[in-house]
Amino acid sequence: MKTLVLENKQVVPVFNTLDAIKVAEGKVMRGKGKLQKKLLELDKEYQEDRKDILESYFEVDEKGELKRDKQGKLITLEGKDEQDGLDKIQELLDEEVKIDVVTFDTKLKVLYEALDKDDFTTAKDKEINEMGFDTLMDALEDVFENHKKEEGNA
Repeated sequence: MKTLVLENKQVVPVFNTLDAIKVAEGKVMRGKGKLQKKLLELDKEYQEDRKDILESYFEVDEKGELKRDKQGKLITLEGKDEQDGLDKIQELLDEEVKIDVVTFDTKLKVLYEALDKDDFTTAKDKEINEMGFDTLMDALEDVFENHKKEEGNA
């Protein structure tokens, strides 16, 4: 099974990188769009999980914003440890998320090939984040290059 693997903390930078990339129409654009949809789904899940953690460790106002004391420090709930809450958030950020790309494999491969050949431009008024681009390419290479090697060894 072909799976694209990222960490939660990489989802938004990769999405923003894709958003800044302008590609040819057709399969390349569809691959980009499908991947962006999946990334939005993953970010929504992350935001919900993050909110649950925050609400179980820290005081939140009626708007859902974290409460802070006069020094700007988060106010922990009674009986909760601030560092434990922060550690849980870090664990969530570091957690791997996987996207099954089988359903849009051919479109994603065309996107990968276009990006690998530098066959894209930057969208107007946007900048490509180099680290986000590198993360995206590493993940796509892992799906298409390493998967090809695995199939050859099977």
